[in-house]
Amino acid sequence: YEAGLKANFPGGYFNLAVFDQSIKGFQSNAFTGLGYSLVNAGEESVRGFEVDSAYRPTSWLALTGAVTYLDPKYDSFTGAACVNYDTVRCPVNPATGRRPNFRDLTGDKPAGIPTWTLSTSATVSHDFGNGYSGYARAEYDFTSDTQLTETTPPALSTWGQNNVNASVGLTNVAHRLELVLWGRNLTEDDSLIATFPTVAQDGSYSGYPTAPRTYGVTLRKTF
Repeated sequence: YEAGLKANFPGGYFNLAVFDQSIKGFQSNAFTGLGYSLVNAGEESVRGFEVDSAYRPTSWLALTGAVTYLDPKYDSFTGAACVNYDTVRCPVNPATGRRPNFRDLTGDKPAGIPTWTLSTSATVSHDFGNGYSGYARAEYDFTSDTQLTETTPPALSTWGQNNVNASVGLTNVAHRLELVLWGRNLTEDDSLIATFPTVAQDGSYSGYPTAPRTYGVTLRKTF
């Protein structure tokens, strides 16, 4: 179920969507360190809202913003892959020394779905004449702390992001040229974007970090 609102006004727009949905028989493909566990879960539901808007208060300033809130839940997931850190739902059998193949995640929050996501930007532009124009843009992206995957411990795999990017550009319409000086992750936000059990090393975990603060120059020609 979804209800929404779309509004246009001088200089911008505003969109709002509120939803409540459920998915039956969705697929889970979790990496366990020795391979992928591809199973069909029973049912997953999520409710939340999305807001996005843009506004140009003057001819030289453009503002954008978007916010998403999600509240997901496994309504039924009895065949999730077992992991070594979940000793309650995956106890080792003393007789065999092995864990069960599956565990029940019914009622848990699915991994990889942040509760809050926010993105906003501000762009200042100026026409220099003779076909030349320039702009300066600042961007901010935020993701609330969330467990990235169910196959790594929450203490190691729960991360969010606070990322600031900026760029300055110069364009020439006649020659179809654009020169951009840019910087990414200016605040040097140190987090992980993915985690997983280390291949064939039970009890060890790996992850992919965010890129460090990076600067660059881009020259673009359109034909």
